[in-house]
Amino acid sequence: MNVIQFFRNSVTANQDGQTVPFPTDALPDAAQRLVVEGAKSLGTVPDLVAVPLLPVVGATIGSNQRLRLKEGFEQRPILWAGVVAGSGTAKTPAQGIAMAPLYTLEREARDGGEETEGQANRFYTTDTTVEALAPLARSSTGLLVYQDELIGWVNGFGAYKKGRGADRQRWLESWNGNPWTVDRRNAPPIYVREPTISVMGGIQPSVLPQLLGDSLQAGDDGFLQRMLWSYPDTDIPHWTDEGISESAVVAVTDILRQLRSSRAATPVQLGDDARMLWTQWFNENSTMMANVREMERSIYAKLSVQLARLALILHCLTHHHDPSAVPLSAETMSDAIRLIEYFRAHALKVVGHVEQSKSTRQQSGMHLSPKDRVLQLVCGSDEKRATRTQISKELGGNRSTEELDAIRDELQTLHLIEVGREAPKGGGRPAEVWQCTNGETEERNNGRMRQVA
Repeated sequence: MNVIQFFRNSVTANQDGQTVPFPTDALPDAAQRLVVEGAKSLGTVPDLVAVPLLPVVGATIGSNQRLRLKEGFEQRPILWAGVVAGSGTAKTPAQGIAMAPLYTLEREARDGGEETEGQANRFYTTDTTVEALAPLARSSTGLLVYQDELIGWVNGFGAYKKGRGADRQRWLESWNGNPWTVDRRNAPPIYVREPTISVMGGIQPSVLPQLLGDSLQAGDDGFLQRMLWSYPDTDIPHWTDEGISESAVVAVTDILRQLRSSRAATPVQLGDDARMLWTQWFNENSTMMANVREMERSIYAKLSVQLARLALILHCLTHHHDPSAVPLSAETMSDAIRLIEYFRAHALKVVGHVEQSKSTRQQSGMHLSPKDRVLQLVCGSDEKRATRTQISKELGGNRSTEELDAIRDELQTLHLIEVGREAPKGGGRPAEVWQCTNGETEERNNGRMRQVA
């Protein structure tokens, strides 16, 4: 039996070609109930509640539990999950439902005055800077970074801003569970031995390609591949009188409270039947990797780690009183495989979207170097000129002042542009203007610009 094909068939697209739906029945009872009631209350698909709930649970468990796949190979429940959905589709309220148990636990921790080295034992944060996260991660068993819009997370660590690429690299390492050492000015460095940080948020389809920064090599640093993507078919919801019962939220909250308060001395072990399923899935996934493109191969390579983490989360939700006392069952591994095949299908949909955007950008000339893109904007416009603000936006809005200055100076040195300042018609601070030099500059200027010294 081909295990992957079997489980892929269990999470197939609808006959009319719609996207693979979330396998809600793969979730343990309490989580399943919250997801179903939450989705019905919003008039939306279960994906929008279920996918954010998984990293919420993973962050709450944190380093308290881990799954041992073999000697020397253990996994903590670190998940990065992103939901791709348009504006007005109830994406944010759905995330709020998934976050509800965590809000309660965070409030209880603060009201109880739990402090460790001056930092509360936090459950979540919306701050994405490494400097702010390091002390929280050091004092917390597990932490969720919650971003309503994931592009804010990426912009926060400045993947392509001068001098800040280390933040992106540190995040990539944290997904692997590697230690952090964060150097600080005028303060001792912070060492985080086991940063167990999950990430959850949404993103609109039109913004999705920006996660690549300026790179057009899709996922060239493995960033996209570390995400568990959900890209469901969504509509603008209509009003419904369905609600969420308080008991559904309380049930999940109680489970997470138990998981947070108990730290296992030993890791969760695989049962014999679960190990057989894991081995067969792993080997079939490896075989598939030899027959797909580079981007898909890179995604598939991360799926084994993601599967182990999902299996641990499902196991802990099921055996929350003492997860390490019970081996992980074949049933739980089967449910985890169903989830990972759902995420495989949605990752491929995201890749298709990004590559289509890449093709469109290349056809429009955005595959050019930053210098050539500036020349195309300035000399290709009717007025043969553009403000510095317009140029910055053309380059993605994430270029540092130094980078823009370097491009400007190089183009001036080559006598391809000249730069001046022009006062706005309504008054105010003069704007820097870059103008194409093609023999007609003086006539177009007509005294509007003064040369930049």
